[in-house]
Amino acid sequence: MAKKFLLYSKEGSSMVSTWTDYLYCTILNNGSLSLRVNVQDEYGSEWSPSIKNIKTPNQFISAFHSIERFENWSLEDLMPALHIHHPIFAIRLEYIQKNQELDDELEIEISVLLNKFMNEVKLKDLPSGNTNKRLFAGEVKEYIRDFLETTGNFPKGEQEIQGRTVIFPK
Repeated sequence: MAKKFLLYSKEGSSMVSTWTDYLYCTILNNGSLSLRVNVQDEYGSEWSPSIKNIKTPNQFISAFHSIERFENWSLEDLMPALHIHHPIFAIRLEYIQKNQELDDELEIEISVLLNKFMNEVKLKDLPSGNTNKRLFAGEVKEYIRDFLETTGNFPKGEQEIQGRTVIFPK
């Protein structure tokens, strides 16, 4: 039998009305999840269509973020109810979130490393226009990253990238 529970609720107000948003989750018999929004205000209750067939934490995250009404809500708000009603799924969701945060930190560190090296690079033959210059600099940065990941070293000396001369420090 399917299991329906309240994931989270939050009151909202404007100068002309007040309401409460509710997010319900249902664990279906096949193990997939569905999310459904209910809004209650002085005029009554309104249900949105369900988001169905959620099988993975990534699909859950995408489904949650697709609900425009909850743009100021956080996944962390949902975790207490999820831990009570579907603990293993909650643990998996937290794991995915932590890994995403670590991936973001990793990308920031790599970008800092590449930017430091880019400061020493001389771009001889730049394309015209600011947008084209930015795009070319991005291509050079991507070239450096690929070279560094492949060889473990930064590129050195004069190289040609997209038909343009780039001079890397020796």
